[in-house]
Amino acid sequence: MTATTTTRARGARTLAAVALLVVAGCGADDAGSAESGSDVASAGAATSTDGPAPVDTGSATAAAMVAVADTALGPVLVDGDGATLYVFDNDGVDTSACSDECLDAWPPVLAEDVQAGEGVTAELGTFTREDGGVQATVNGLPLYRFASDTGPGDAQGQGVGGVWWVVDAAGAAVTEAAGSSATEDAGTEATEATEATYGATTY
Repeated sequence: MTATTTTRARGARTLAAVALLVVAGCGADDAGSAESGSDVASAGAATSTDGPAPVDTGSATAAAMVAVADTALGPVLVDGDGATLYVFDNDGVDTSACSDECLDAWPPVLAEDVQAGEGVTAELGTFTREDGGVQATVNGLPLYRFASDTGPGDAQGQGVGGVWWVVDAAGAAVTEAAGSSATEDAGTEATEATEATYGATTY
């Protein structure tokens, strides 16, 4: 074998060794990249899982709807379900004199906001009661429902104790008696029951 051939053989072996080293290096880089990518993905997943929880805004109180309905007492204010609404003579502007057991018979209309339906010309608003509830008002006076009213059009609370009244579209108390004997009888019974529990003067 000549010197030239030996030199060429050595050169070929050297090139082969270099090629193997390059291939091995690339493989290591690929593995490193894969590990890196895997680590990034894991970190991303951890960030997604451990991120800030959604803020709980709580349950928003729906706005109360106050509308006008035709009844035996004429057009009066009702809520969104048609329940008759009342005002109390002992109340003042943004002040409720009804508390404790009174509220069992006369549930206040509680809402953060009040929307006027068609035909309502009274000024509607809200105020914060001493017990913390936010109550709807008409021309500044607190609004209530009557627990003994069972459906739309019922007005058994009219005239109870001579201090509870339905309200017309302009927000004025309607102090006339109910138009039918059945309603009058129901109102009389409700008055007697209320007076027996709370006293004639206050409720």
